[in-house]
Amino acid sequence: MAWATIFESYRRNYPIKQGYEFVFLTPMPNLSAYWLLIQYCLIGIGEVFCIVGLLEFLYHESLDAMRSIGSAYAALASGLGCFAVTILNNIVKFVTGNSSKGQPSWLSQNINTIRFDYLYWLLIVLSVINFCVLLYAARRRKLCLLIKMEEADLYQKTNIEWLCFGEKCNAFFFNAIKEKKSRSVVWCIKDKEGYLREGQMEVKDAFIEYYKDLLGVTSPAFFVTVQS
Repeated sequence: MAWATIFESYRRNYPIKQGYEFVFLTPMPNLSAYWLLIQYCLIGIGEVFCIVGLLEFLYHESLDAMRSIGSAYAALASGLGCFAVTILNNIVKFVTGNSSKGQPSWLSQNINTIRFDYLYWLLIVLSVINFCVLLYAARRRKLCLLIKMEEADLYQKTNIEWLCFGEKCNAFFFNAIKEKKSRSVVWCIKDKEGYLREGQMEVKDAFIEYYKDLLGVTSPAFFVTVQS
């Protein structure tokens, strides 16, 4: 756009200096239209990078089932851009032209008196504003992604802390149960003859002998008579 502005300023001043200001249909000597190829090539290169980047962004950010719709948004953006340019041209014609005073607009019929260079400068300003908005949106998006990553990291750290705390609680609980169980175990006992029995099997036999002598070899039988 900057190159188009520079060339348009030169192209407009050239016929005025040569005396062709109001003869806009006459070919200009020593002025070739091939100079326009430079700006069109630059526009084409910019469009290629813009469309590819836009498609890649929409394809990457869309869901798996909506990637075709995301690709269609690129064509929709181009169509909306054409409508926006048409609206901008009408606004420029309305603001810069004054038919009552005989003042032509920037987009009048005579290409030797129109101010395409001013229009290009306006487009440059709008492009710079658009670029600044893009940088702001990209920075905000990156900041949001960093915040989400930080939240996920904190959430993961919290889960790890809770797991460690839970492991400590489990260890404390099992140690308490183990200590209580160790206090409830009878390690040694004296039998009826006064001998010290040690070990689980010896203690078991001592208990069995004691209760056999106390209750007898066989347990008493209880009979319940059911009267009919």
